[in-house]
Amino acid sequence: MTRGFYILAYAYALRAILIILTPFGSSLDDPTKQYGATNIQQNGSFPSGHTIMVVVAFILLDKRDNLWVRALLGLSVIEEVVCLLISHGHYSLDIAGSFMAAYIACYEVDRLMKKRAR
Repeated sequence: MTRGFYILAYAYALRAILIILTPFGSSLDDPTKQYGATNIQQNGSFPSGHTIMVVVAFILLDKRDNLWVRALLGLSVIEEVVCLLISHGHYSLDIAGSFMAAYIACYEVDRLMKKRAR
């Protein structure tokens, strides 16, 4: 459980840095257009936090977990990606970057935890 929190914290810290550094604008045609149920202006968000969350959850699954749980979480990853692309909530690059950020966070946290255990 602790490993999962560390991975999410690392991934969202990485995301915060990348959002500041990214030159992308909004993926919506008109950035002043309402996004969702609020009037919050979207200025771009590379990588997608929604996708990071479901990918990290999928990575944290163990091979011993129930097959149905793994299948449903795998389908939720696919559903999240498809819905974000169809709704124009993110560019495809935002989603690809999310997979990369989730993997990097898992790799780095595991590396740091092994180093600390020595």
